[in-house]
Amino acid sequence: GAFDVWEWFSEVNIPVWESSGGSRRLDTNVAVRQSDYSHSGKIDSWKIGAELQFNDDVRFRVTKSRDVRDPTFGEQFEYGGGGANINDPVTNTSYTTTQAVGGNPKLVPESADTLTIGFVYTPNFLQGFQASADWYEIEVEDLVETLGVQRIVDDCFRGNPAMCAYVTRGAAGTVENVFNANQNVAAARTAG
Repeated sequence: GAFDVWEWFSEVNIPVWESSGGSRRLDTNVAVRQSDYSHSGKIDSWKIGAELQFNDDVRFRVTKSRDVRDPTFGEQFEYGGGGANINDPVTNTSYTTTQAVGGNPKLVPESADTLTIGFVYTPNFLQGFQASADWYEIEVEDLVETLGVQRIVDDCFRGNPAMCAYVTRGAAGTVENVFNANQNVAAARTAG
């Protein structure tokens, strides 16, 4: 497999305000990137942020961004294999079958919306000391994952034709192979 990518990006830091003594200031920054992948097309990412130096000791910061991650070469094109235990709902038996795991050239880039709010504390009375704390929230769409062999077999049994395309049954009706392909199947949210 192969793919090409073309990108352009720009980032601008904009000082908005500064006190006469220079100990307080407000700065902003804006960044934008456009990526054009040969297999999935154009996708945009961006970031906007602000920092407020409240005084000599305390700085507040906030950033909102749209982040993207193109599937890796391995996620798109590499394959592996091995055995997998399944509970087959068609034959109502448990046994070991063969699975192929890996590449899917039809994957699309993951995207995430990220919000980060935090502060930095640098007290003048403790030379060299700096502490920071941040709160973040990340919501990801089109997360690249595998479903797992059992899930694929179960979803096929429930009548999902897309999942049945990944299951090969032999003449005796047992599952001979399951292709556990990488897919854009998940979304995730985390905060902390």
